Amino acid sequence: MTRDTRRSTAALLVTLALASTSCKKREPPPSKNSGERVMATDVDGVILPATSTWFLADGKTTAWAPPRAEVLRAEAALPALLGRSVRGMAIKGRLPSYKRQYVGLVRDGQKVVYLNAFCGDEPGWTEHLVSVSDGGDCYFQTEWRVEQGAFAELHVNGSS
Repeated sequence: MTRDTRRSTAALLVTLALASTSCKKREPPPSKNSGERVMATDVDGVILPATSTWFLADGKTTAWAPPRAEVLRAEAALPALLGRSVRGMAIKGRLPSYKRQYVGLVRDGQKVVYLNAFCGDEPGWTEHLVSVSDGGDCYFQTEWRVEQGAFAELHVNGSS
């Protein structure tokens, strides 16, 4: 390879590297298995069907499809829940960066919306529930009690 060819090759590689880092990340098209997306100011989430067996394993829990309006009602109350604890306060300031998953469950005749939240993108998060051991305050869960219009306690993952 001549010196000019090497320079041209190096220039091309630098150009390609710069072009690829300046491109916006594109969301893949939704899969037919994806749940209903919920996107609003500071909210990026998905309503998943309650098909995970661990939700329904007790034989007493059934599934329901929470309407978007109920999910947004829960989202409106979420900052107040986070403001009640030190660990929640650490999350509250970064809340817009968390992805959310919502699953409708009926336990003892009471409708709840299970909220699973995590920072960053997880593969397949619009199709199946993300479950992580540890991870610290990058992962948290709670349940919205529909009839009471209130959250149960906040669960923040531990650190390894």
